[in-house]
Amino acid sequence: MRFAQLSYLLLLVIPALIGAYWWFAFRNSEARRIYDASEPLKSLVNQREFFWRKLRRGSLLIGLFVVGVGLARPQYGERLVELRQSGLDIVLALDFSKSMYARDVFPSRIDRAKSELNQMLNDANGDRIGVVAFAGEAISYPLTIDYGALKSFLRNTTPLDMPIGGTAIGDAIEKSTALLTRSKIAGADRDQIIFLISDGEDQSGKAEEMAKNAQQLGVRIVSLGIGSTSGEPIPIMDVNGVQHGFIEENGKPVISKLKADT
Repeated sequence: MRFAQLSYLLLLVIPALIGAYWWFAFRNSEARRIYDASEPLKSLVNQREFFWRKLRRGSLLIGLFVVGVGLARPQYGERLVELRQSGLDIVLALDFSKSMYARDVFPSRIDRAKSELNQMLNDANGDRIGVVAFAGEAISYPLTIDYGALKSFLRNTTPLDMPIGGTAIGDAIEKSTALLTRSKIAGADRDQIIFLISDGEDQSGKAEEMAKNAQQLGVRIVSLGIGSTSGEPIPIMDVNGVQHGFIEENGKPVISKLKADT
């Protein structure tokens, strides 16, 4: 047997029983003191009223105990219940182009995006999640419920790890869609979502086409633009995270802006 609300028994009923017992004992002590002071009243203690007083007090204590046990919700036995949870299949498509080093979002676009995705993984519960990291081309991490491995992948990957520069959003959507369709579980009713985070500087020219293909396959795309429309210079970073000036073109810093329309 177990109690679903044991706190009721421990915090309310047991102290109430102790308090009631102490009160009855105190009243009984006072009564005895009075009876002892008056010899004619001593005989009342042995009369039948004394027995009924004891019975009433005992009944009250037992009643309090029974109420306490009821409030604590005693439970006995067990049964197996099958719960069906459909969950989601999600691909986190994150832009790892060098423009994501821009600092118009604190501390930088890429670090802020990673922080948001890390929080999303903290809140995940049973959803299968994969990652597509993209710049000029895309690399992927398969769907899994090992969120610790996904966090490690995101934490250790930087724009410097991408073999080709640029931003190919169309390729990212294409690879994300392929990852979802290949991983689809036969007979499982799971919604499939691509969560796309980018500053929107698409250089593939096929983002809209790939988005329509994903839609036809039942894949939804949730996009989050990161950055500012006013733009920021793109820092030049080394493998140790140290900045060495800004990317320039014709002697002027290249300004990266959020392409909200994309």
